[in-house]
Order: sequence, then structure tokens, then C-alpha cells
Amino acid sequence: MTCPRLIEVALPIREISAESVRDLSIRQGHIRTLHLWWARRPLAVSRAITFASLIPDPDHPTCPPGFRSLVMNLLRDNIPQSLKDFIKEVSL
Repeated sequence: MTCPRLIEVALPIREISAESVRDLSIRQGHIRTLHLWWARRPLAVSRAITFASLIPDPDHPTCPPGFRSLVMNLLRDNIPQSLKDFIKEVSL
């Protein structure tokens, strides 16, 4: 059995949507405004979907142990204080 991808389990839609709105509101003085494509997709959404579809879910039991320990070390043990504060605000 393969490990499910992060996109199947947890995708922060609210945060991605907020970043997409900010990305679309940039209209002046940015390189992306040089030429607006007809069907332009927000960069934040494209990056989040691509990342979440490639990365396995670290909380799943079939996740590779090396990847799980790396995630535990980088994302759970070494979280900056500003991000911890943000997580507390969102979870309230």
C-alpha cells in the first residue's frame, strides 16, 4: 500500500485562497503584470497544489520513516515563534 499524498488529507484552502487574492491584486510594477494571460492561474494556488500532490502525508502509518523523521525535525521541532503564534490564532 502506498502512502496517500498530502493533497488527499490536508490542504489549507483558506490560506491558499487568501494568498491567491493577494497575488491577483498585484497589478502595478511587478514582472507578472508585463503580460496578463487570458487564463492566468494564481501562482500561490499552482505552487500549493503541485507541492501537496507530490509530498506524502507524514502522519500516515505507511509513510516512509526517513521522510517522517525529517518532517518531524524540520516542521514540528524547529517552528519559528511567529509561526507558532499564527497556528494558535488559526486553531482558536
